[in-house]
Amino acid sequence: MTVTIKDIARMANVSHTTVSRALKDSPEIGEETRRRIKELAQRLNYTSNALARGLVLKRSDSIGLVIPDIINPYYAHISKAIENVASGRNFSLIICNTDRNPEKERHYLQFLRAKQVDGIIMVPVTNRPEPLQDLVRDGIPLVLIDNWVPGVTADFITNDNFAGAAAAVRHLIRRGKRRIAHFAGPRDSFASQERLRAYRQVMAEQGLAVPEAWVISTNATFEEGERTARQLLHAGELPEAIFAVNDVVAMGALKYFYRKGVRVPEDLALVGYDDIEMVAMLPVALTTVRQRKHELGRTAAQMILERILAPDEAREYRNVTLQPRLVVRKSCGEPEEERMG
Repeated sequence: MTVTIKDIARMANVSHTTVSRALKDSPEIGEETRRRIKELAQRLNYTSNALARGLVLKRSDSIGLVIPDIINPYYAHISKAIENVASGRNFSLIICNTDRNPEKERHYLQFLRAKQVDGIIMVPVTNRPEPLQDLVRDGIPLVLIDNWVPGVTADFITNDNFAGAAAAVRHLIRRGKRRIAHFAGPRDSFASQERLRAYRQVMAEQGLAVPEAWVISTNATFEEGERTARQLLHAGELPEAIFAVNDVVAMGALKYFYRKGVRVPEDLALVGYDDIEMVAMLPVALTTVRQRKHELGRTAAQMILERILAPDEAREYRNVTLQPRLVVRKSCGEPEEERMG
């Protein structure tokens, strides 16, 4: 026989509302009452009926998270931070990996609609506003991470990609590098394009040439790092340095250069972006730009929960930009330190 909240309420001699609140650890219920109700529920093997609760509250207590690359540690850290906040408020997280494929992104947005999630946090892989604005019009709270999509009315959080990339390129120039290549990210990624814009602007400010053969677009994966390193090596004269769109691309390039006998940093300086843990453990530790991954994930989760739990509360859409930090290691031939510049 299935035990219900009403059964527990009758046995505990309290209202079913009190039982519901106690099982959710509501501070409105005294500690002793909460303890007594929880012990009774456990003794009776009570299991919450999420479907019934959802029909009453018009909520599924679930959040969709759409990310472009599930094996990239940068997105793993963000996902973990979001999940920590969500689970602390008794929300489940449904993670969808698009592989930077717009068709998969479209499919997962439809899937999350069908699952009736209470809100969606996503790193978009396209800059088309229509599918996202449709979510907003239908009352589904939406938070965008890293890639802003013009025309979408949603909360947005990112690290300052322009400032971080500019710091990386200026660092290479301070180290005496003049011929600097850039392994760029996807052309329809706001974050990647901001890093490319910073690279071009700093190079122009210093009067340094940017041969188009040294600006190579990638899909921001390890394999793409290997491919672009091969393409650059086969093109002829090597640059003095490479600024990669992220650490994963930098690691792919480093692997290929190592196999071909190109030494980092003796023959070529290399800078990444994100500061995932493993780049500090490489034989040649990677100079990179540290993004505030955990803070970004936590803030995104807080944003979506505010929209879900207080849907009628009028509030402006937020646009939050966190400041990254340059982390100098051995891939540019220097001792380790941190700075923003």
